[in-house]
Amino acid sequence: MNKLLASDYRGHIPPGRLFDRVHGAEPIRGDDGRVWTHREFIDLHMNYIELPTAYRTLEYPEMDAREAEELNAKVLDTFRSYLKRCGVRPSAGMEWVLESMGDLSYQEAALVEDALLGAQPLTPDQQDLLRRLHDAVSKAECSRPVPASEGRRHHAA
Repeated sequence: MNKLLASDYRGHIPPGRLFDRVHGAEPIRGDDGRVWTHREFIDLHMNYIELPTAYRTLEYPEMDAREAEELNAKVLDTFRSYLKRCGVRPSAGMEWVLESMGDLSYQEAALVEDALLGAQPLTPDQQDLLRRLHDAVSKAECSRPVPASEGRRHHAA
């Protein structure tokens, strides 16, 4: 699709809103100016490459309650699947997720722990933390060692 956006021909689309959006769209390009192919999107998903600089400052749209609920459910499901698949105890898996999220305040770490235990989901007001948690849980791998407890970095709230 990205390669089609880079070409002059974008298919037969009847005039209207979709036509305007497709013909007004620009392809995603790397920092070198080349149009991304499927390979770059896969590499990005696998964390082999980073998002091009031009796209790093994009902000997420505001999250509503339904979207937060869905993302919380996805986080919880992914975390539980990781624990089962890798034979990891919940406390050790939680420690790995917290460590992989980087610097967290004590309050943020407590919110993440509650969300991972299914005790208290994160809210739309906490969307940045929820998105960071989703990213961390999505990257959990069985082969990665679980960090030691003293490796966790929390700052006083």
